Amino acid sequence: MTASTQSPDWDVDTDLLVFGSGAGGLAASLFAAKKGLRVLLCEKTAQLGGTTATSGGMLWIPGTRQALEAGIEDSTERAREYLRHELGNHYRADLVDAFLASGGEALAELEAGTEMLFDLSASPDYHPDRPGGLDKGRSVVARPFDGRRLGADFGLVRPPMSRLMVLGGMMVGPDDLPAFLNPFGSVASLRRVLRRVARHALDRLRHPRGAQVSNGNALVARFLYSLRQAKAEIWTDAPL
Repeated sequence: MTASTQSPDWDVDTDLLVFGSGAGGLAASLFAAKKGLRVLLCEKTAQLGGTTATSGGMLWIPGTRQALEAGIEDSTERAREYLRHELGNHYRADLVDAFLASGGEALAELEAGTEMLFDLSASPDYHPDRPGGLDKGRSVVARPFDGRRLGADFGLVRPPMSRLMVLGGMMVGPDDLPAFLNPFGSVASLRRVLRRVARHALDRLRHPRGAQVSNGNALVARFLYSLRQAKAEIWTDAPL
């Protein structure tokens, strides 16, 4: 055989090779793993998530199951109108139509049989007063996650920005924020704060930060847990 026709010697044989562990890379890896493909996800740094892990973790997707269950009055045409005004000269009908047709379905497929659980966010559209805009119903956020379920893998989740943590590494998510802003406003608020602080103190005995995570950190943690369950292979410190 000539050199040009010889089969190369591979160190690893995989069906899908993904570089980068932000939301896009994590989602592509999980979709493929759910279909039974052998997946290898490579991240150039020592921790997963990139800027996704330090973000608010919101997904803007009209027409989700969460919105329908909450009785949100919306339509594909209304969302299309909003995007048309929001995007201006950057509007592309083919991409917008594909997104609106498949966004809710894709989210449901991502959730099915995994730990990818999302709740409807109270956040409005960026400009809800524009044509087609809504003050609630199009954004979902990953449900808070107990990082202890990851075991040693919790250390692979990139921590959020320090300004999003208190008491040496405790995340305060949207659900906890009202109680922390006014802990003495009610007995329920005080109890919630005391429970979170006590839980954080226990977490710090085993982890360098609190293990109850939310927002983008919860999104990455849920992806990681789901990918482990789906038997995807993950390499860190593996640049392209």
